Amino acid sequence: LVLDTSASAGKSIDEVKKEAVKNLGDKNTAIIIGNSPYMIFEGLDRDDAEREIAKLKPAGTTSAVAESLNAAKSIVKDSSGERAIAAVSDFLDTEGGDVKKEIKSIIDLNIPLKVADVGMKDKSNAGIIGLTLRKTESEVLIKNFCCAEKEIVVEYNGKREKILIPQGGTEFYKFKTAEGESILSFDI
Repeated sequence: LVLDTSASAGKSIDEVKKEAVKNLGDKNTAIIIGNSPYMIFEGLDRDDAEREIAKLKPAGTTSAVAESLNAAKSIVKDSSGERAIAAVSDFLDTEGGDVKKEIKSIIDLNIPLKVADVGMKDKSNAGIIGLTLRKTESEVLIKNFCCAEKEIVVEYNGKREKILIPQGGTEFYKFKTAEGESILSFDI
């Protein structure tokens, strides 16, 4: 199983769990998609795997979907017996990976692959996926999850600035760090 609990898929966590349970086999290994893939369990029977899946929570991380698919492929291609990969994700790779290339490489190895897209039906959104705070200048990384270029209006300390983010792209917004408490917001 390759399961997405990242920020972009986090609102669909119940659907991720439901799809994961539907795809359980006799022996199960699960990889969570986050900043990088990590295995949460290996070789569990159906009942134990279902209990572990029930514990999943949204992680609020970026998503290395392609890298996670590659990790699953490495595990499965070296295994014996019945083998398959079930990927449950919104398939928005915010780490720059090529998801289509990884899916093709799995198919080319004749590894059975089931894909369950739990992405939002309306992907017309954007979000902050990174934040670096420094004493004098800080920056946020904003991701456009939409299917078209978007103009985002960022507001910080009374200053409004427009930035253009390409479809599926990311942009850094740098700002002078204010002393004390402040709020950064943006309009889509």
